[in-house]
Amino acid sequence: MSVPYWYVGRQVMVKTSEQLVEVFYENKRISAHPRSTLAHRHSTLDHHMPPEHWAYKRQSRESFLAWAHQIGPQTRTQVETIFES
Repeated sequence: MSVPYWYVGRQVMVKTSEQLVEVFYENKRISAHPRSTLAHRHSTLDHHMPPEHWAYKRQSRESFLAWAHQIGPQTRTQVETIFES
């Protein structure tokens, strides 16, 4: 469930049913999603994310390993270990 990021910190009203979750701001619906059937899972829509999240999401394993290598060999080894686990 997500709302556009510019609503962060604002008071909203949430309406839920068995199939749908809706979010309202100043009595206008700003978001509606089918209710997830998976426990503890989020369903953020890409266009609701701020630009910083988009940049993070676009990172590839290769670009992240290249960044880690610039920091140092131990950092690259640690990042490789994390990817392997």
